[in-house]
Amino acid sequence: MRNHEKDAMEMEDRRSRILREGFSLFSTKSIETISLQEVADASHVGIATLYRYYEKKRALAAAIGDREWSAVYQEVVKEFMDRDIASKTAAEMFEFYLDCYLWLFREHKQLLKFHGNYCSYIFRDQAEEGWTGEFEVIAKRFSDMFHLLYLKAQQDKSLRTDLSEKKLFSMSMHIMLNLAAKYAEGLLYGEVEEEDRYEELVFTKNLILNACLPQ
Repeated sequence: MRNHEKDAMEMEDRRSRILREGFSLFSTKSIETISLQEVADASHVGIATLYRYYEKKRALAAAIGDREWSAVYQEVVKEFMDRDIASKTAAEMFEFYLDCYLWLFREHKQLLKFHGNYCSYIFRDQAEEGWTGEFEVIAKRFSDMFHLLYLKAQQDKSLRTDLSEKKLFSMSMHIMLNLAAKYAEGLLYGEVEEEDRYEELVFTKNLILNACLPQ
């Protein structure tokens, strides 16, 4: 193997370790309380090496969000294709997307915890618009998927379109994501059984679905 190929592989390995360990730390504690030195130590790299990849904590947090949500997005797309969701009605597509948040709660609690910490960090950091970088790309992919659903709803009338697309998205996907994140973080109702939290998410999903069907 040529030296430059080996160097490239080592650089990618270090980057992956930084993102992996950063995700672990940022999903268990408030992002503000974690220093880049702690991330470097957990990743077994020097702080100067970490700075070569990510000069600021917010850039690292955005890169972690992009990596983790991109993986989830690929899983959702695969399930979408395997179940031929594109051939379903808008209402059935809508229910599929709502069910994705139940799946997130079951299978990706660590990501939901990271999401909650990340959103709090953005709010408290009051960073300039656009600093989230690549993470915004994956967020747009999810909103683009919802846009296709809304276009279909305008045609088949199986879902309410008297609500604007933005309003419908906010009333459904944002609520499910934020509620699932709060449950994953254990921030609602104190210590309750996980199954109870899941059942409440299912109940909320059904309320949203019924509210968005034609009256």
